[in-house]
Parts: sequence; C-alpha cells; structure tokens
Amino acid sequence: MRTEISKGRDHMKMCTKANIDRDVCERVNKWMDEPAKKIPGCAHRLLRHSPKDCIKIAQQICIDVLKETNDQDLAFRKAIMAIKACHLHIRVDEESSKMQTPNIDV
Repeated sequence: MRTEISKGRDHMKMCTKANIDRDVCERVNKWMDEPAKKIPGCAHRLLRHSPKDCIKIAQQICIDVLKETNDQDLAFRKAIMAIKACHLHIRVDEESSKMQTPNIDV
C-alpha cells in the first residue's frame, strides 16, 4: 500500500512536469487532502476532489495573489495553475486507487 508521503511526491512530480509553481501545487494539494486528517483513506476524496472544488481553490488563490501583489496577470496565471494542479491531483488519486484495487476475474 502506498503511503500518503509517496502520493504527495507523485502530486508534486506531476506539477513539476506540468510547469506548475511549487507554491501553488503545495497549497492545492494540502487543501485537497486536509479532510484526510479526519476522514481516513480514500473516503476523504468525497470532499474537495471535484471540478467545482478546483474552481473554488483557484478562485481563492486568485483573490489572495491579487491582494498580495495587485497583479491581475499573475493572479490569473496562478489560478490557472491551481485548476491544473487540482485536476492532476484528482488524476493521480484515481490512478492510485486503480493500482490498489485487485483485478479479480470471475
């Protein structure tokens, strides 16, 4: 069984390959997996693992960057990165789940 640390590394590796800023990737991954502290295992993925959730975190990052920098272009770029990081996170989790589910032929 894969550990949460190795899955986190997979999320970061995918972000790096997709040219997503490390700070955005870390924030998105931390936010998405925060429910895992209270809901163990894959069940936490019922929360914060949908396309709507990707929009929510991207919106928040956009707002925060705008407040910090007043740079609209940077805020929009970070928001786009957040959406990509979120979708990558979901994809990595789906692949991880497939690897953990035994294929039983009947």
